[in-house]
Amino acid sequence: MADRNHLEGQALGRARAQSATGQSVRGKLLPRPIVLGGPTVRPTAVLDARVRPKPHWASPHPAARVVQYLEDPGTSVRAGLPLSASIDRDQRLDAILDFGALTTGFVELTVDASPGTVLELGHREEPKRIGVTETTSDYEAGARYICSGGRATYSALEPAGLRYLHLTAHAPDGAEVTLVDAAVHEHVYPQSGGAHFTSGDQELDRIYRAGVRTVQLNSTDAYTDCPSREQRAWTGDGVVHQTVHLAMKDDWRLAEHYVELANSPRPDGILPLSVAGDFEQFGGFTIPDWCLHWVHGVHNLYRYTGDRTRLAPCLPTVERVLRWYELHLDEHGTLSDLPEWNLVDWSSAFTTARTSIVSALCARGLAEYADLCD
Repeated sequence: MADRNHLEGQALGRARAQSATGQSVRGKLLPRPIVLGGPTVRPTAVLDARVRPKPHWASPHPAARVVQYLEDPGTSVRAGLPLSASIDRDQRLDAILDFGALTTGFVELTVDASPGTVLELGHREEPKRIGVTETTSDYEAGARYICSGGRATYSALEPAGLRYLHLTAHAPDGAEVTLVDAAVHEHVYPQSGGAHFTSGDQELDRIYRAGVRTVQLNSTDAYTDCPSREQRAWTGDGVVHQTVHLAMKDDWRLAEHYVELANSPRPDGILPLSVAGDFEQFGGFTIPDWCLHWVHGVHNLYRYTGDRTRLAPCLPTVERVLRWYELHLDEHGTLSDLPEWNLVDWSSAFTTARTSIVSALCARGLAEYADLCD
């Protein structure tokens, strides 16, 4: 036992010596290759501000609390910033801030309030509609901040996507509350390049600008499906963003990173339905045809860069994806009875039994693989 203790002591001493040099036992953290940022966005309007009775909270989640009993008319407060109100212990202050358009980044509030005042925050794409049961748009996303007393600034630790910020303030002993300022510091991939599009059709121009902005809001250190609800790096969604990115920007690092990040095949060669998250970690079923979109993303890079050598490390995965489909060819040479979730991006076409849709995607993948290997 003495020898074991001696050895453990030596090991502990070495561990302490290593930590003193700044080396992590999990390995050195690598610098982020892409620095995210963007402008600071402030509300264009305070849509509503009211003092209401404080209810018995039905949920501990701040995003649920900010929309509880909004049908109560309460007492109107001047809607604007700075926003001030006095609330008793059995009251709450509710406000809805509109940032004018969807944004994504770190929420920041400057508030002057009594110690112990609680701010419940709800991040929403749409304002809560009273009496309407929402579905996917009524997700719970938000934060809670407990004021230390006096003027202070709350800065979120995690980015959020929102247009509307629902805020509820309450205090155990009542409080004087002033919301001095609110902002979102955008946290997106930097914009670069002078590509643009204009036409004589204002509606077409508006659609173009909306498309570019949509991709920007879903471009952080990965392409995501939405800036607010899931924020997942879906393997299939990324090729849409990548296509816009390659056409509109002269900095293609994120378009290349999409291909690299999703190059994480299962043991059978197929890719996870989303990467850099819980779905990839836990394995399980996937969306096979989205792997064919990833193959298209590899070929997109070749079309724009012409660099086969740089894309060569992707080719073994491309081949394994295509060989996975080879097992499901029927006597007609088309794909039939494919397993797992064959989505084809929420299309209304049938993909069960013998499928022309997925067969066509696979044929495209074969042609692109041949082009990459030529």
